[in-house]
Amino acid sequence: MLADQIILIGLIASLITFGLKIAATYGNFHPNRVVVNVGLYVVSAVLAVTWSGAVMPTWPPFDPNIGVFVASLWLYLNAWIALAAPVMGSATLIYNLLYEKVVVPVFARFAKK
Repeated sequence: MLADQIILIGLIASLITFGLKIAATYGNFHPNRVVVNVGLYVVSAVLAVTWSGAVMPTWPPFDPNIGVFVASLWLYLNAWIALAAPVMGSATLIYNLLYEKVVVPVFARFAKK
């Protein structure tokens, strides 16, 4: 990850924490940990896909020979897995950074009250 990306992750974590604080204070909305974790992973996945610069695989052309088409379809699915593995790995790394900056301080603050 680049330094600019880490700074942006910190800024996003601050905005999420501020939003949760505003929602809890003025909206009396206290999301549970599952909702916050799912939201953080969605944000992480969006950032990872945006920063990956990956090219989506194209659908294989239909071939009247079903064996050739199934083989090309299998290669297509493998291309999706090869594309998803590093993106989801990056999303997990981003999630771990966001989790340490958002969930741990927010729920520690709620536990004090």
